[in-house]
Amino acid sequence: MQTLIPKLSTWRADLPASIVVALVALPLCLGVALASGAPLFAGVIAGIVGGIAVGLFSKSPLSVSGPAAGLTVIVLAAIESMPSYQMFLMAVVLAGVLQIGFSLTRAGILSEFVPSSVITGMLAAIGLILILKQIPHAVGFDREAEGIFEFSTANGVNTFSRIIDSLSASVTPGAILIAGISLAFLFWWDGAKPKNGPLRFVPGPLVVVLIGVLGNALLGAVKPDWQLQATHLVQVPVTQKLSEFPTLFTLPDFSGISMGIVWTTAVTLAIVASLESLLSVKAVDEIDPRRRSTDKNWELLAQGEGNILSGMIGGLPVTSVIVRSSANVDAKAESKLSTMLHGFWLLISVALIPSLLNLIPLSALAAVLIATGYKLTKPKLFLERYKQGWTQFIPFVVTVGAILFTDLLEGIVIGIVVGFVFVIARNFRTAITFACDGDDCLVRARRNLYFIHKYELQKSLNRVPDNTQVLIDLSSTSYVDLEQYRHHQRIHQRRGISRYHRQPARRYRRQACCVDQRAIERGSVHMRRYKQLLLANKAWVAEHTDENPDFFSRQTVGQKPEFLWIGCSDSRVSPEQMTMTQPGGMFIHRNIANLVNDHDLNLMSVLQYAVDVLKVKHVIVCGHHGCGGIMGTLQGGLDGPVDEWLDTAREVLRDHRDEIDAQPTEEAKVNRFVEVNVRDQLVRLARTKTVQDAFAKGQELALHGWVYDMRDGHIKPLMEIAADTVLDEIGRPEKVLV
Repeated sequence: MQTLIPKLSTWRADLPASIVVALVALPLCLGVALASGAPLFAGVIAGIVGGIAVGLFSKSPLSVSGPAAGLTVIVLAAIESMPSYQMFLMAVVLAGVLQIGFSLTRAGILSEFVPSSVITGMLAAIGLILILKQIPHAVGFDREAEGIFEFSTANGVNTFSRIIDSLSASVTPGAILIAGISLAFLFWWDGAKPKNGPLRFVPGPLVVVLIGVLGNALLGAVKPDWQLQATHLVQVPVTQKLSEFPTLFTLPDFSGISMGIVWTTAVTLAIVASLESLLSVKAVDEIDPRRRSTDKNWELLAQGEGNILSGMIGGLPVTSVIVRSSANVDAKAESKLSTMLHGFWLLISVALIPSLLNLIPLSALAAVLIATGYKLTKPKLFLERYKQGWTQFIPFVVTVGAILFTDLLEGIVIGIVVGFVFVIARNFRTAITFACDGDDCLVRARRNLYFIHKYELQKSLNRVPDNTQVLIDLSSTSYVDLEQYRHHQRIHQRRGISRYHRQPARRYRRQACCVDQRAIERGSVHMRRYKQLLLANKAWVAEHTDENPDFFSRQTVGQKPEFLWIGCSDSRVSPEQMTMTQPGGMFIHRNIANLVNDHDLNLMSVLQYAVDVLKVKHVIVCGHHGCGGIMGTLQGGLDGPVDEWLDTAREVLRDHRDEIDAQPTEEAKVNRFVEVNVRDQLVRLARTKTVQDAFAKGQELALHGWVYDMRDGHIKPLMEIAADTVLDEIGRPEKVLV
């Protein structure tokens, strides 16, 4: 339970953020309750429980829970169909118990399968809805309750017709004035808010509330006909005495626990509330500046406990709510202390100062929500998704439109369906690459081939011209279903086509595969080797442009690598493949035995260009076990330029002869020689003028010595050198890792 206790060290950020969230939450709690046909105070109870109780048990640092707009239709229907509101509260309690059951069965993992484009689409849609739904309140047209996110209402009025009605009706000048000043202040405050000093803790929405309350009072003094009346203000239930406050709470009635409608409502609430909570928490994790990840199963547990408590004291069902959560993120909250404090402020304010709360204009709060909505749906977000390609952009836009023109949950379901269609389509994208160069062709399987790829394979094999050689490249597969293979093999024989295979699949569907197994197992490839390289290049180009049409155009912009790799020329060692580095990420120099010789103009010019021009941050000297150059130095037998080049390695051997000879086997001696060689070459590198000048200037630069073990593919760090490293007399740094 220790992890559930909020960190008090973040109170400077969380305190002002909690005030912002409370101001956003209050009208939404009341609006959701009104739209649900429940007592207004039931929405406030849910907000308090969502803040304090769910906030305490949740492990989400920024998610805020409360009554949800997505449940209003379900709640309204349930309340109308049950004998009493108290029995509905029993259904809320039972829903909480079911959510705890969902948590124990680890159902929270389902949220991880929702495409990110749908999550960002949900955020953008919520932003648009906030803006559209708050425009009528901003002009004083307060006929629709706060917190209603559905596009159409039961009386046939929709979001856009409501806006038209609000603008064509007799608007309220006082509301427009307060909303306009509030919006102008909020957007100005975002840029003008000081980074230091006490004013940095002042939340803009709190100032907006003061502007609204004082501005409305001023209108009453100078322009009474513009002053906002009670219908345009917050309407919190008020008790005459503090002792009467507990009477606002209601206990559930468990006498109808055997009624079918109760259990149907409980199951429905549990499923829908869980879905909304999981998606909201996932969305909050997406916009968390620190990119923290929430345990979704634990979140279901926290939501279940919250619903049990809310139902026991008369509140509406609670879920994680993206509007309040995004306001929390936007207010720079750091931990769940903000969430809990917001619930505390709701409790204190409705208990002690409800009359003061009822002075807040809805138009001022509308300005806060419009500003919040804009930050969720900035045009930049749409542009970023467009640049990511149609497979990301279309599910994103569909989700936005679906939520906007239906409701939150229905829109999310539509977005998920479309998102999965694109995921499936992407996974079944082109699996075969075809390339020809003169009389030589290549048919390459990009990944495992199943029955769904028969047509694509057949189409590619039919493209092979007569009297040519074709290389069937199965090197990227581990499973191949080639039911049509024998048929095409016979056709190719009649057409004078020679077929060869390269690095075939490890497993085949034996009853379907008709490949010449003996040829495959030998890995026989008789096509001219240089032709294979040219064909492979054509395939490489085709596959990369299929995935990203701008792949090569981006390579012409320039290089900004972060690493310089100094490694061995061994053909078995590929730096980019070993480190999964994309083109442009690594500057590379290779020579026999990865030696650093300050008389080698090739290496010294590469080093200077990388450090002085490209400003790389890391230089890596990487050797590898079983190095031929090291083996030749140790065992002799080399002559000519190679022998002369290895003089530097022989110096290392002389310095460490005893350490190397102490190894039990020849293989161990070679591998130990490899390691001490890397360490000594790194010291030589540190002493070059280029590196010393970079250290002296305070340039961000670190040197690393690594060894690659070809037996298991792992890279082992040996040592590192930074500007503050001290070199001892024998030239070995003190910061040795292994």
